[in-house]
Amino acid sequence: MNNEDFFDNIDTEEKAYWFGFIIADGGLSKDSYQLFINLGLKDSLHLIKFANIFGANIKFTNYNDKKGVSLKLTNKHLYSYLIQSGVYPNKTKIENGYCVKSIHRCLLKHFIRGVFDGDGCITQSKTSKSNCNLSIVGHYRLLEKIKNIIVENAKTNNPNIHKLKNYAILRWSGVEQIHSIGKWLYED
Repeated sequence: MNNEDFFDNIDTEEKAYWFGFIIADGGLSKDSYQLFINLGLKDSLHLIKFANIFGANIKFTNYNDKKGVSLKLTNKHLYSYLIQSGVYPNKTKIENGYCVKSIHRCLLKHFIRGVFDGDGCITQSKTSKSNCNLSIVGHYRLLEKIKNIIVENAKTNNPNIHKLKNYAILRWSGVEQIHSIGKWLYED
């Protein structure tokens, strides 16, 4: 595997973005030093970009009549570094707010963009175009850190985080809020 040390020093926008994306959509096996990402077929080009960093190939899948793509990277060094940085096996049950410490302040928006691209969405009401929401799903502590960074940098309101059983939802409402966040995350 090429670039096993890719995340050893998260010092570029690209590395920060992909680290955030792994936090959102990646997983680590418990016993085989493996990072895996499974996505829908429509996201295959995105996964190919990530796979190319490591000289790896994606696999096309068909699970319960749902077509998708998967990537599996087996490497002890990469696996160990991701665990040191706050990515854990069975991450659904483990809080992962610690991972933000791995990211330099000037790269935080790229990290958040990766998290959003993996576990975020924008929805709009069918009855009113001005009634829209930007949501990110994840662990409470991670969402709390993301919320504080966005409020400070995008100058938005301070929304509540809704706790559910194994995860939480961070949500901003309104066109102006969403525009401010989008401008901060994607301009530059």
